[in-house]
Amino acid sequence: MGKLLGTILILCGSAGCLYSWRENEKKKQAFMEECIRLFSFWNYAQKQEHMRLYDFLESYETEWNEMRMLLLNLKCMLEKNSYASGRTAWQEVLLVNKKKLPLRGEAYRILEKAADSFFGNSSMESLRCIGICKERMEEELVLSRREYAAKQKVYMPLGMLGGLMLVIFFI
Repeated sequence: MGKLLGTILILCGSAGCLYSWRENEKKKQAFMEECIRLFSFWNYAQKQEHMRLYDFLESYETEWNEMRMLLLNLKCMLEKNSYASGRTAWQEVLLVNKKKLPLRGEAYRILEKAADSFFGNSSMESLRCIGICKERMEEELVLSRREYAAKQKVYMPLGMLGGLMLVIFFI
């Protein structure tokens, strides 16, 4: 009875680890899509409506708590006027919320560079930076999806095989 219970626990643990990895990857990709959506909406707000950043931050709606907190913190900093420059305010907000964000590596650096699109010297510079950030994030999303597909082909069978090997080892 104990061996059967141990076998089930080991296999469930292996499946749980694989499920957790898969969900984290999907969350990262979905957050990248949300960043692309943010850049698209900011681009539209700049081009068509000539909206100020503060008004944009107030009107942008998202389902992501992480993104909502980023934009809310930035809005609060803008209200208090407690920053050296807009770029430093954005980077400070990102730094404070870094552990809560699912982005790492290049995707995080792209989000850092988005400060140039929010706080550009001119609207033309902001529009150019928005386009670059959006394009780079889309490329990073495509790369992330390719890596996920390649890793999934290896991780899923290897994870379950590893669980089975542990079962055999302990039995």
